Amino acid sequence: MKYFILSLVAIVIVSCATENKQHTIVSGTLTNNSKDIVAVNGHGEAYELKVDKEGNFKDTLNISANGYYYFFAGRERTTIYLEKGKTLNVTVNTDEFDETINYSGDLANENNYLAAKYLYNEANRDMQSLYAKEEAQFKNALSSSSKSYDSILSANNVTNTAFLELEKDDIRYAEAGNILNYETYHKYATKNDSFKVSEGFYSSLKDLNYKDTLAYKNSEVYRGLVATHLNTIISKKQEEDSTANYSVTFVETVNDEYANGTIKDNVLTNYLSGYGLRPDEHLEKIYSTYISTNPTKENLEKVNKRYNVLKDITPGKISPEFSFENIDGSTTSLKDLSGNYVYIDVWATWCGPCIAEIPSLKQVEKDYHGQPVKFVSISIDNEKDKQKWKAMIEEKDLQGIQLFADNNWESKFVQDYGIQGIPRFILIDKKGHIVSADAPRPSNPELRTKLDTCLLYTSDAADD
Repeated sequence: MKYFILSLVAIVIVSCATENKQHTIVSGTLTNNSKDIVAVNGHGEAYELKVDKEGNFKDTLNISANGYYYFFAGRERTTIYLEKGKTLNVTVNTDEFDETINYSGDLANENNYLAAKYLYNEANRDMQSLYAKEEAQFKNALSSSSKSYDSILSANNVTNTAFLELEKDDIRYAEAGNILNYETYHKYATKNDSFKVSEGFYSSLKDLNYKDTLAYKNSEVYRGLVATHLNTIISKKQEEDSTANYSVTFVETVNDEYANGTIKDNVLTNYLSGYGLRPDEHLEKIYSTYISTNPTKENLEKVNKRYNVLKDITPGKISPEFSFENIDGSTTSLKDLSGNYVYIDVWATWCGPCIAEIPSLKQVEKDYHGQPVKFVSISIDNEKDKQKWKAMIEEKDLQGIQLFADNNWESKFVQDYGIQGIPRFILIDKKGHIVSADAPRPSNPELRTKLDTCLLYTSDAADD
């Protein structure tokens, strides 16, 4: 019996030792650090590592797969390579993150290579200049970069076969993405809108598989390549029919190109839970197509969260209400503006694109003066910046009705309209119905067309 118990203990010890070999130890030291955690994310996993007062951290991660992960320190981010049962130590000065990051431990060579590769790309990859090159020069530049990566691998004595295979694939995916982007970006770089690549330009890509589920799961570079591949197809379709709705074309293309599964599910979910779903006449068609692809429960919840907001702000629906503080200290509500079309600009003093629209907005206000249109600007600045808001109104001589939202991004009106980015423009009719929950910007000529149509409709209705 005693022998049996001892044997059992030995088995437990051996089992624990075997299990521990599967764990990855990540440690390090940050200088000039102000954060109390660093993070490691990747392969659908997220880990937070506590940082002590001296800037030291150490933790054991039970990663699910060997491969590339992201290391975060505050707002800084870099790619790292991890393997089960291996160690990685990171030292970095957070004031000069990319220039000072250095690795030691089992995976030092692989990760010091990644750091050196990043600095090489930063110093040598002027993308504007790259895409301005003629075809032969462009491909020569890509080839030269690949040779430089080989030199950096040698300099860092990287011999890890698994890592070299991953890196070889990622370099190939990155090069393929650049080739796919060349025609579009060359047009932009050279301002030659009629440019077309020569026959055979894409021949090096003929055997590339854009439907590799494993590569999609493991490589961000491959995911970027898939996105570029899809964008190339969609762009050609848009050229053939410029009137087609982009989101409809996107969803239909992904649905046609990929069988139901990981790639389709993630591409559609990422697009539709972001800016792909819009509160317009195409919403239901796009949503029903997405449902037909049998998304995972988790992904369906992400898209449903967005859809359930947008379905209530499509054209013709009653607009959510607001009642906010006016620049003069009074309160203005949407009901106060009944009987007028209401064009709303949701903005903030820190938003560059918002400020860029101000001259166009002022001109539109001037041109429609005397018409039954009220121009309302709603600031979502923080309460502490209210004085800055007032000062900018005076400095820019802003016209129209100037309102300050009651809880910045968390204001109910902002949430009800599903606003994820600014500037955002909204057009509401005289009876409080939504004309467009995502109206054209003042700088877009389509705004005047829409306003003229609304006013003409109102005039015709009055004549009747």
